[in-house]
Amino acid sequence: MAHEFRKSVLLTAGAGVLLGATILQPPKAHALFGTDIAALIAAVNAVASKVVSVGTDVTNMQNAIEGKLASEFGYSGAQGGGDLRTTLQNGFNQNANYAKAAVGANEQVADAVLADKATENLQNHQIQIQNNHVLTPQACNALTNGQAIVVGAHQTSGIANSIESVTDPVTIAAPGDPSYNSISEGVASINALHDLRYCSAQDMAAGLPCKDGLSPDPDADQEAASLLGVETYPNQTSATAANDYSQTLIEPYAPAALRGPALTSLKGQFAVVKRRQYNAQMSLARRVATDIQATRTPSVDLTASQQAEQTALGIPQTQTASWLGALTLAVDRRESSTSWHAALESDPNAKTVLISVADELAQSNYIALHRLKSQQQTNLLLASILADKAKVLLPSSATLPTPQIASNGGGGS
Repeated sequence: MAHEFRKSVLLTAGAGVLLGATILQPPKAHALFGTDIAALIAAVNAVASKVVSVGTDVTNMQNAIEGKLASEFGYSGAQGGGDLRTTLQNGFNQNANYAKAAVGANEQVADAVLADKATENLQNHQIQIQNNHVLTPQACNALTNGQAIVVGAHQTSGIANSIESVTDPVTIAAPGDPSYNSISEGVASINALHDLRYCSAQDMAAGLPCKDGLSPDPDADQEAASLLGVETYPNQTSATAANDYSQTLIEPYAPAALRGPALTSLKGQFAVVKRRQYNAQMSLARRVATDIQATRTPSVDLTASQQAEQTALGIPQTQTASWLGALTLAVDRRESSTSWHAALESDPNAKTVLISVADELAQSNYIALHRLKSQQQTNLLLASILADKAKVLLPSSATLPTPQIASNGGGGS
């Protein structure tokens, strides 16, 4: 349809040109710009014929394209309801619709992914909050064991005070204690104690009065292992041996008490001052040994985890332990317990590690505090030794000249 219209337009235009050329033809005797008018008309006619030929070629080309589309894709201008332009436009529109649909689908997929990620982040955040408010078994054990150790420390202090309440009167030579009447009684008392509890083969060979023969712990009152050899004294016998060793080390017997004129005379007044200093120094020395003994006396009820740690370390499992024994279990657990390390490493929550670090720092502070207390005792001992040295350097009053008091002779003005 369209090519027929274009063909008629071209033919009409060619006819118009020819008609104009005929009507307006000038006399043949004249020339236009030096050219014969007949030649010009012939040229115009040739162009018109060419135009008609081009239109025919375009029509033929369009027919050829439509025929190719019909043979390859089954396209028909009559059946499809339009020409090639309409068909291509419909195809482009369909592609555009497909593109818009793809964009919409991608947006929906992206929205779904973002929503799923947001839900996952929210769940992870809720889990993290929950983990931050739940104590792990390791943290609970550390707290329980730490409480037992602190309670044991207070009980240890009471044990030390109880021992000191018995030993200080012995040093003072109070009534009823050895050395109250004489120093020989103090010497006899300590020898009798040795023969009763710690008689050795040499003692028996020397004919000493060993009541029960050879002792199960000969000479234990002279061995440092009796006081320092174990972290917890397993029974009363070992605790008594530790106390007897301290007495043998610090003060086997005390000087006799000052009584009567020996106390009230002028010399006695000087002597009693020296005796009080002696008593104070002996009390300090015995306190150091007493504190060591108290820290090894059973005072802590062990938890199940502490007893399990004893088994893991190859130590006989006990219901109680000393303060030092319980503290040693807490330190050893972090150093060598495979179960504790495995539980810590397998826990994905970083809070568990932070709690463990905080617990170890607290334990370090606790140990440092008790180290400070021990250092105070050591410094006090050094101060006492320094005081004795200063007194040795002080000249005795007996070596000084007797002061002379000048007399006025009664006649001075």
